[in-house]
Amino acid sequence: LKHRSKIEQLTVGTHFYQTDPEFIADFRKHRNARFVMNPDGVFHPKVYLFEHADWEWDCIVGSPNFTRAAFHGNDEVAVHFSQDDLNAAQIYRHLIKTLSDYHRRVAKCVDAADLAAYRDVWKRQRKRIHSLSGTYGETSTRKKRVRSPLSVDLFKESWPEYFRQVKADRYD
Repeated sequence: LKHRSKIEQLTVGTHFYQTDPEFIADFRKHRNARFVMNPDGVFHPKVYLFEHADWEWDCIVGSPNFTRAAFHGNDEVAVHFSQDDLNAAQIYRHLIKTLSDYHRRVAKCVDAADLAAYRDVWKRQRKRIHSLSGTYGETSTRKKRVRSPLSVDLFKESWPEYFRQVKADRYD
């Protein structure tokens, strides 16, 4: 937020209702910010292009969102490249075209009604989204380990096998 004036183009997806509505509220009036509210499929690219003076640039492409969790708790992977890499001019042109297409064709400005509707659904989705979060890998002292549905034998059975077991259960 402190450096919002430096943003030349911001395109943010809202799928799965994980984008905090306060983030949308903070940027919805920014002249260069747009949001992907309801496209076909899932809009989920993470491309960060930083342009500097004298045709210098850096790009990060990978899994991390720009969130505290992405930089301080999650296991994420990203690739960095810049004007110093092989075929940089061609890559840069492709990046600019792709990001511009996302911004122009897929995303839209969000008005107060859009934000209010999104906020309502986001609140309803919190419990479901929270139930999907857990700890990947080793147990963390900060987070409670969440049992995966895949660790429950019932969820690994086919419907015919489950149905056979229900029919054979003499107590039900």
